[in-house]
Amino acid sequence: VAAMMRILKFGINNGLCINGIRDIVQEGSPSSTISMSGTSMYLGCMLSLLRASLFEEKRDRRTVNVPLLIVLSSIHEFEHSTKSGHSVSVFDAIKFVFDQ
Repeated sequence: VAAMMRILKFGINNGLCINGIRDIVQEGSPSSTISMSGTSMYLGCMLSLLRASLFEEKRDRRTVNVPLLIVLSSIHEFEHSTKSGHSVSVFDAIKFVFDQ
């Protein structure tokens, strides 16, 4: 389970921390190559894929991948406690998409 969480965490971080995307989400202004709308579409697609990894529907019930949810929230808390600004958390991406 730990190895799978490391793989998922690595993939999610790499998908959210592309230089142009990161700059737009953190600064709120479009870059010369990526527009705000394009960034919203990209992040929306990433969040949709993440949702598919988090939730699994089995017959009548929905199960949640709790270890992945814990990893995602710890990434967010770590980034905001250190104020490093080098990455975008899933919650930052959600906020950006809703703001657009």
